[in-house]
Amino acid sequence: MGVTITQEPAIKKGTHYVSIGPQAFSSTTSPDVDDRTNAVARLTLNATTNVMATIQIPHGAVVTGAIVYGSSDENWTLYRVNHAAGITAMATAANGSEDTSISFATVDNENYSYVFVIPSIDNAEYVQGARITYTL
Repeated sequence: MGVTITQEPAIKKGTHYVSIGPQAFSSTTSPDVDDRTNAVARLTLNATTNVMATIQIPHGAVVTGAIVYGSSDENWTLYRVNHAAGITAMATAANGSEDTSISFATVDNENYSYVFVIPSIDNAEYVQGARITYTL
């Protein structure tokens, strides 16, 4: 009796999106449980902290836009993180504003991982989610 190998369906060429919910964002400084509220629609923080969310983008995709939705008065940044050393900013903008001028836009999952970072969220500011636009 043989083994049947099935192949995953290929993603069609064109424009695609990765949506990141507020639950994907976590605090880098771990405020007390009383200082954060996780809900279906938003992550609210009442203590100053940085938040970040890792993103899974298909290898070889070309990122054409990035946006974070929320109320922070701090700019968000999309970073590519070199597995061996260092980080590089790919995009940055105010919350609710999309950045379409992406640096190092071609995704390389062999050597990098990808993360959104928002510094200094506080005073009942919140994150509602984020989106990456990419093409194949």
